[in-house]
Amino acid sequence: MICKARKWESLWFEMPTRNEVKRYFITNKFAKEEGEVFYYCLRIKSWRWESGEHIGDWKAAADIWMWNLEN
Repeated sequence: MICKARKWESLWFEMPTRNEVKRYFITNKFAKEEGEVFYYCLRIKSWRWESGEHIGDWKAAADIWMWNLEN
């Protein structure tokens, strides 16, 4: 069962590359270094929210990250 669940999760989430994340941060007027911090923090967490659920949309997670930086 667990193997099937992990296989299914890999179908709906495509982990971004470090460069994709950096470009997204630059596009949103943030430093590329902040994009790298975001990338490595979430990579260490296996791209999961604090609740343990997989992040389905990494751009939404990045938007939350950037919002938190500004507020």
